[in-house]
Amino acid sequence: MPQRVYAIPGTQCDERLWNPLTSHLPELEWIHLPISTADGMDRLVQDLLQQLPPEPVALLGFSLGAYLAAGMACAAPARIERLFLCSNTPCALPDEELQQREQLLQWVRRNGYQGISDRKIRTMLSPINHHRMDVFATIKAMDANLGAASLVQQLSATSRRQDLLTPLSQLAIPIHFCAGRDDALVSVSWLSAWEALGKLPCCWVEKAGHMLPLEAPEALSGAIRRWLDCSPENVSLTD
Repeated sequence: MPQRVYAIPGTQCDERLWNPLTSHLPELEWIHLPISTADGMDRLVQDLLQQLPPEPVALLGFSLGAYLAAGMACAAPARIERLFLCSNTPCALPDEELQQREQLLQWVRRNGYQGISDRKIRTMLSPINHHRMDVFATIKAMDANLGAASLVQQLSATSRRQDLLTPLSQLAIPIHFCAGRDDALVSVSWLSAWEALGKLPCCWVEKAGHMLPLEAPEALSGAIRRWLDCSPENVSLTD
């Protein structure tokens, strides 16, 4: 039986996010965990936990999904055997991003939603990938599939976040971080604080931005394999 990885997508992403990884990781079975329409982080975390089997699982999250995966591990550590956090640092969003989200919500409520723009997509990619029409097409297709209602719900329910550094650092499971070198949405200072606790350093992928599973699936696949091969005893540099 292939090893299962339970995977949570990011904002306005569906199971197509994982497609580029499957050819690089044919030995794995990917179980997509969609984000519910619940109101608030605690409810979203509980809804996701209800989708898991009784036994502990290998849990991977991307972007918003990574924050939710971290929240799941903190809320129910016995349910998570190992944790992989991609393109996210589980902490409060900066004021600037909160303001941008509120402005977007107000715009959508007044004017409707015509789909994600090329300009917005470029902000999420490494400059070297601005020509990748395949990546643009996948992002636009996922966004169109979920639509305006999903965007409003996800932004409204998930903008207020707690810093999970302390509870996450107390978990005795393999926790790996991976991010694109050109990802402006991850907090380098948070990752430095994580490493200062003696935890495993973030795996940085060159020539990639926020949309790491689409921009650099081969490099990300290598990091996922190392995470799956990591024994529970090897959870930090000091243990």
